[in-house]
Amino acid sequence: MSLAHNRFTRPVVIGLCGLAGVLVTALYGYLGLNNPLIGFLSDDALYLLMADIYSARQPLELPVYEHIARFTQLPPMFPLVLSMSGAGSENLWPARLVVAVSMGLSNLLFYIWQRQLDTPRGEAFLLVLLVSIHPISLIYVTDLWSEPLYACFVWLSLIALHTGSRSQGSRIVLFAAGTAIACALMTRTIGVALVPAAAYLVWRTRLSSGALAVGAGFILALLVLVPLDLGGEGESYSRLLLNQYTHDPIATLWSQLTVISGSAWHALGYVLFLWRDYSLLQQLVLVAFLGLVVSGLIELSRARQHHVVIYLLAYSAIFAIWPFPAIADRLIFGILPLLLYTAFRGMTFVTGRLAIRPRIAGTGFIIAVTLLASPAITACAARLMRDTPPPELSAFRTSRYWIDPTRADVSESGFRYMLGVVSASRDIGNHVPEADCIYTMLPQMVLFNAKRQAWLPPTELPDGGSAELDCRYFYLTATPLRGKPAFYPYELIEEHTETVALYQQAGTQDSGSSRRPVTGLLVRYRTAP
Repeated sequence: MSLAHNRFTRPVVIGLCGLAGVLVTALYGYLGLNNPLIGFLSDDALYLLMADIYSARQPLELPVYEHIARFTQLPPMFPLVLSMSGAGSENLWPARLVVAVSMGLSNLLFYIWQRQLDTPRGEAFLLVLLVSIHPISLIYVTDLWSEPLYACFVWLSLIALHTGSRSQGSRIVLFAAGTAIACALMTRTIGVALVPAAAYLVWRTRLSSGALAVGAGFILALLVLVPLDLGGEGESYSRLLLNQYTHDPIATLWSQLTVISGSAWHALGYVLFLWRDYSLLQQLVLVAFLGLVVSGLIELSRARQHHVVIYLLAYSAIFAIWPFPAIADRLIFGILPLLLYTAFRGMTFVTGRLAIRPRIAGTGFIIAVTLLASPAITACAARLMRDTPPPELSAFRTSRYWIDPTRADVSESGFRYMLGVVSASRDIGNHVPEADCIYTMLPQMVLFNAKRQAWLPPTELPDGGSAELDCRYFYLTATPLRGKPAFYPYELIEEHTETVALYQQAGTQDSGSSRRPVTGLLVRYRTAP
């Protein structure tokens, strides 16, 4: 009777789980496909322009493409996948689909990896469900970023490493692991954290042939992918880190750790629960969560999953020295499922000492995290079901600026300003010759929409217009950016410029142009005779 029952229920359960996965992936697709905004997050614009270069579907004779090929520092795998899907700067929907499918696939691989580690089906499914519908996942899936694809390669690497160390056909599987690790590294540079994890696993299992297999897969993949790395004269990440820590490395490292610890603390609360300002109780919750993560690392080590521990520690070490605290939430999001699983294992480890059944403790942990995240989940769902007030702002309905409840302070005028920036950056191409370049605090926006070379303004401007600048044009924005005041550096160059175009905020039908705030200014710099 029991056997017959299992034969009947198991396919039903698998079918329902598969249906849930399809529905969640469809939700990802809906959120992405209905968001046409590109350029505000910098990397998204560069990824699509790189996809143009790889696909050769655009008129690549434009100088902007040579500019991208010479100076980009982004790894090639994600734009390569975008180009293979047919995506590019003039065709966004395949790129959105790639992100949605990658996010859905990473959820599936996360489940498979958990089952490899003997996580019960119920708890494994609940953890995947929590990650799938978590507000931070819904926010990130609206953006054209490489994290979902990176997650796929990480899970494939961990699955292959685990399987290869135990299977008879380990060399084939470990070859696949080496390939997946190389692909992860060429998707996001922080994927280098997988290398010591693989090295340790091969060393521990004394798989000499396995070491050759991992190395062969890794090297072969790199031989294919490295020639696609467009960066020539641009500052690579390794060079950036070297320059950062060359002068007085101890003091620099101490300063970096001081800054990143605060950024990471706030980013952790945001990624887990969309918290911005913490109460004492919320801080205690985060301390408890980190305590469970540490306990989980101990438990994973006891379970001989040292390669997982090494990956997390190596990832955290790179995170700690990375001199861009502003993207701390993005880096934490990249390991969110692994952090939740590690804390889950930590809960079962700690409660096991109290004679509490592991399944009860694990399920209780998932329920507790879900309850803590439920206000964010509810708020996010409520904003998704609300339309933006005017129809002309509907593009923002599935953007992070709308569905993120912590951004509720973004007003209608703020959305109109962003639309004005998009419209202005597209118009710039009508005034600036193809061979010319532009100084602006929004270089990626200009690169993408105007198809013109763009740079941040120089740190030192020539006095009195007496010297030549590399670029003759400045696009000045009405909001402070990168620590600079609005319309920077207009005050420094005003006497030596002529206005080319004045851009105003998009307005309602009954508002006159004279009442609309200025969003940007395009000026031409005149060198003194």
